Amino acid sequence: MAQPATLHEAGENLRITTATDTLHWAIADLRVVSEPGRLPLRLAPASGDARLEIAEPEAASQVAALLAGSTTRGQARRRSTRRAAGLVLGLVLLLGGAVAGWPFLADALARALPLSFEAGLGDAVEQKLFSEARRCDRPEGLAALERLTAKLVPHAGAPMPVTVTVLDLPAVNAAAMPGGRIVLFRGLLRDALSAEEVAGVLAHEMAHAAERHALRGVVRGLGLSVLGALVGGPGGLAEYAATFAVLSHSRAFEREADARAATMLQAAGIGTVGLADFFARMEARHGGTPGLLDYVATHPPSAERREALPKLQAAQPLSLGEWQALRAICNR
Repeated sequence: MAQPATLHEAGENLRITTATDTLHWAIADLRVVSEPGRLPLRLAPASGDARLEIAEPEAASQVAALLAGSTTRGQARRRSTRRAAGLVLGLVLLLGGAVAGWPFLADALARALPLSFEAGLGDAVEQKLFSEARRCDRPEGLAALERLTAKLVPHAGAPMPVTVTVLDLPAVNAAAMPGGRIVLFRGLLRDALSAEEVAGVLAHEMAHAAERHALRGVVRGLGLSVLGALVGGPGGLAEYAATFAVLSHSRAFEREADARAATMLQAAGIGTVGLADFFARMEARHGGTPGLLDYVATHPPSAERREALPKLQAAQPLSLGEWQALRAICNR
């Protein structure tokens, strides 16, 4: 039954008031069901059988303008939504690409850094990590260590001078830091059964130094924040780099170090049996990777990595006397 009504715009709605009821129809959902440009203007809501008929020309014109404006606003909202969705998708793709590509970008950045910077960073990291550890310096032991180092360095291909220090620490461990700095721990010399085993671990560390793994690990681990830290020089990085420098070697880095160490040991006439034996013994002793070595540069490899080492026997790198002197380097 037809009823007279008054119309009012109420935000996004058209309020329709009759003698018995008040209806709110969403303007964006209204449909024109009359002939275009002809009076009366007939409108229908999105659902239901009700109809609104507007015969007065000015009122019909005003309602038609509301419908047109609502359509324009709806189109603008849809365009805005599409733009926002596109922006979010673009950011997701950009972030995903940055994350996926960051290791390559980080490696390029690390290799572009001057060796002098890396050396300064190595000083800062070593000071941060090992400032309280005693340097083992028994003269006969130092001479044996220098002899062993001299056998390997020419085959390492490191872009910087390599320095090797023994620290009076009980862990069966070693670490490569930025700038060609390598530390061996007293516990490693104590547990090793031969100079070949120590030579194998040392070659592994030299391989890390040659590949600049420590510096690359710092840049990868710290991400873009490293760029800000660089402004402060190596000392400004020490607080953060001390962790990443020796804790962030990836499996890919370890495989690279294994392969390069094997080549180095063969070229030096030492062979790889000592390195394979040491890793096998550590694996058997600890049921896999020793706890501390899980996190540092020279953790023993899995069985697969150990088996990948060629079993090449060669001459002992040190005489029996030199080996005994090296093992006693921390004796007071």
